[in-house]
Amino acid sequence: GRSTGKILFPKGRLGRENLGVKNCVNKSDDYYGCERVDILSLDDFYDKVMPEQQLVDVLRIDTEGNDYEVLMGAQKVLKRTRYLEFEYHHFLPWRNTPLIDAIDYLATLDFTCYWALKKRLLRITNCWQSSYRKHHWSNIACVKNTEVDLAEWMESNFQRQFLISPDR
Repeated sequence: GRSTGKILFPKGRLGRENLGVKNCVNKSDDYYGCERVDILSLDDFYDKVMPEQQLVDVLRIDTEGNDYEVLMGAQKVLKRTRYLEFEYHHFLPWRNTPLIDAIDYLATLDFTCYWALKKRLLRITNCWQSSYRKHHWSNIACVKNTEVDLAEWMESNFQRQFLISPDR
């Protein structure tokens, strides 16, 4: 999450992927058997387990809708991250958090972000469109601009779809 502390979390059977902190918002509802668990921000976690100058090659965040909160608690880690991927969809809390807020925040940390589609990338950073406000499930792929080779590859993947073949 955004900070270290405690949070209510549901008990679920092994392998169940659709439960999260959103299921424990109403404390009077014990249908999911919510219990208080410790949480660490990514920054606090990495402070404990990684050397200070260690780079993070790939950071993949999939927290059932809490990805934005995790990003907000990961500023130090994100400064050391080369490639980031996270989920975006219509479930809470994303429903109440504009994606552009996350994209703008990541741009201040020198990331360029793309919709990660099946066989192509669509740039979001500096290409925002009002249709992006619709909440559909997708992965967002972001590259640190100092990672020149990967950043150029991702950008060329994005731009390639706009090239018109001379045979057309």
